[in-house]
Amino acid sequence: MPVGHVTRFSGGEPEQMIALAKRAKAAWVKNGAETARLVRMHTGPWMGQWLFFVRCSDWASYGKAQESIQKDPEFQKVLSDTLAIAKMEARNITMAYDI
Repeated sequence: MPVGHVTRFSGGEPEQMIALAKRAKAAWVKNGAETARLVRMHTGPWMGQWLFFVRCSDWASYGKAQESIQKDPEFQKVLSDTLAIAKMEARNITMAYDI
């Protein structure tokens, strides 16, 4: 079952956030994630906020990717650059079920 890592940010201009998300995706994929994507909320209580999703194939691959990404200097730079322009609101781990 796929495992996801979702981080929610407020702030940041679209061009900046998209460029940073591309760098973050490259780092996550290099460190074992299947993929990543960025979405922006357009309605509801999180309107205007960004969601950055990371997907791994299972818990084992998520654990390896999470351990590896924390040691990746490029990812640490991307995270630092992101936090300079946006506020991290939440971080959650999800698990998908085939239905």
